[in-house]
Amino acid sequence: MNKALLNSMTVAEKRFLAKASRYNLDKLDEDEALDLHARARKLRDKYLTTYRRSAAEQVAQTGARGIAYEENQRERAKAEEFERALTQISRRVAKLSAQSAAELRAERLEMARAAKSAPSSGPTDGATPPPATADTAHEITSRGNTRRNAAISSTVRSNQSKRDKR
Repeated sequence: MNKALLNSMTVAEKRFLAKASRYNLDKLDEDEALDLHARARKLRDKYLTTYRRSAAEQVAQTGARGIAYEENQRERAKAEEFERALTQISRRVAKLSAQSAAELRAERLEMARAAKSAPSSGPTDGATPPPATADTAHEITSRGNTRRNAAISSTVRSNQSKRDKR
């Protein structure tokens, strides 16, 4: 990272980038990584928006995009730095979610094996799965909602950027 860019960042932004380093990302669990991912997306969007707005104003003033490009380097550099951090965090989230999915699958398979091998204590039809505990059901729902909400917000941003290009 450029030293001038580092000096232009606030203490909170520097702290965030330190937390988003590869060394510190390895220490996070899935929920912490998801929170950090949301924060990285907000910071990236903030500087991307300010860069686009000020560049659009500069184009109106100078009459050329090439000249406006030179005027607004700091916001663009910050947006790129937060985009880099976001990609690292996204990779970590993907790795952690794959691990938790594998653990959940192994747990379900183990429960199915135990249910098959255990003698039945009463009349049950084999098609009914054992009831999920409240904690497991809540975890599954909240993880699914997080991913679904991320997909929806991504679609909304994509549509908005298409409208902005017009």
